[in-house]
Amino acid sequence: KFHVVTFPFLSAMGPDYKYRDVHEKLGELWAELGVPHLDLLTTFEGQTAEDLIIAPYETNPNKQAHSMVAAALDEFLGPESE
Repeated sequence: KFHVVTFPFLSAMGPDYKYRDVHEKLGELWAELGVPHLDLLTTFEGQTAEDLIIAPYETNPNKQAHSMVAAALDEFLGPESE
C-alpha cells in the first residue's frame, strides 16, 4: 500500500509556521487521490524549532522529534506496521 507522510520544516516550527498553507494543499491533494496521509505538522504543533532540532546549525530532527514521529507512525499505520 502507498502511504504519504508530510514532514514539516522543523527549523521553521513555532506559532507563525509559514508553510501551513502548503500542508493544507498537500492534505487536500492526498485526500482527493484517496491516499492515506499523515501530516506531522499536527504532531509538532505547540513545539518550537529549538524543541525539535539538533542545533541552530544542524536542523535535522533531534531525539525528541524522532520519538514523536515514531509514535505518530505507529498510530497512523496501526496493525499494518506489524
